[in-house]
Amino acid sequence: MNTRIALLITIATLIVINLFLTFVNSSSWIEFSVFFNGVLMPILTALNVFVFVKLTNIISKKEEIRSEKELSYQKQLLLMQFRKAEIEAFEKSFDNVFLFKNVAEYTDYTSDVSFSVMNALVYLNSFLNTKLSLFNLNKNSKVAIDITNYSLLLKEYHDSLKEKKFPSKEEYDKMFALKDSIIQSLQMITLNCDTI
Repeated sequence: MNTRIALLITIATLIVINLFLTFVNSSSWIEFSVFFNGVLMPILTALNVFVFVKLTNIISKKEEIRSEKELSYQKQLLLMQFRKAEIEAFEKSFDNVFLFKNVAEYTDYTSDVSFSVMNALVYLNSFLNTKLSLFNLNKNSKVAIDITNYSLLLKEYHDSLKEKKFPSKEEYDKMFALKDSIIQSLQMITLNCDTI
């Protein structure tokens, strides 16, 4: 369609020029060219300004889109780094919770382990109240429910230590498995930028 219009304009221009060359003498032709130049130059200048503005707008829109994509990528990277740091903090909060598994070790580490368990419980509570949104989770999500259950298991563990009772191997295994499941879920959310 545009090529047809351009072809028609070109043909019309050639016909007009041919008619003027045939019927007009050379001095009139000079006057006509000056007149044509006076009319055509402002039109071409306006067209040039229009094209320049249009190209500038197109370039700025593409640059804006590129900047938005780059900003989105940086946000995802920063979110992933925050999540990774929080997962590491989650794992680290349980480092000293399970220091011993028999009564002989109990007397040496009672206060240390009790303190570590209480710190872990405080951390879990803090995680449930403030960190779930970092992983796009709510309190009804599977991970939040697992964290709540893990918190209850740790509380029972703490209470049993006060009474100098030790959990069975199955209870230890259940606590470790639940902790590992929580960490694995948080890692999957981080890697997939997803929620579970």
